[in-house]
Amino acid sequence: MLHPSAARRLAPLVLVGALLLTTAACDDSEPTSSPEPAASSTASSPSSSPTPSVQPAAGPVIDSRALTVRLPRGWRKSTIVPTLNQSGTDPATRDRLSVGFPPYWGDPEPLPKQTRTATRRLKKVPSYTGGMRVLDPVTVAGVPMYHITFRGDPGLDVYDGEEYGAQLPNGQMVMFLFYWTKDATSEAEREQLRQSIFATIRWKGFTP
Repeated sequence: MLHPSAARRLAPLVLVGALLLTTAACDDSEPTSSPEPAASSTASSPSSSPTPSVQPAAGPVIDSRALTVRLPRGWRKSTIVPTLNQSGTDPATRDRLSVGFPPYWGDPEPLPKQTRTATRRLKKVPSYTGGMRVLDPVTVAGVPMYHITFRGDPGLDVYDGEEYGAQLPNGQMVMFLFYWTKDATSEAEREQLRQSIFATIRWKGFTP
């Protein structure tokens, strides 16, 4: 169980995650311009399958209408609206993953349009405006996804954020929103955690 002080620090992130899902479900207007992807040489992105050295996560299971996925061992699972969002937190580092699955959006849209919509949505969150970058798309568990990074507001815990997301072939939207507490884990450790989590994804309703 999280210490009360840690829970208080994480509460704003939990509420923001739920807010993002609500806005994602209704934000379908077109932006005036497209964000420019960052150079691929600076992107840190997972490959389509985990490296042989990565062990799949073996912690609590997130089970939704879109997928099942496991959190790392030792993480604590939490939910606000189980049908929209389920989360997990490492009590030791306060690193956090929020998995969102907004309501059905209809026919799948091209990934560039999904990327523009996600960028516009994230920019509406005041604490996410620092250093936002659109990186090259990546393939996660057989599904091409956009990848956006940002810096959290120093007024809360200082963290590095990143979102992977896509509209699945069956029309369902899925978003993986990571909050990495600054200096708590190295980039290599973060990549290991990403890969271990993504290795456990099992989609529902379609096969990539």
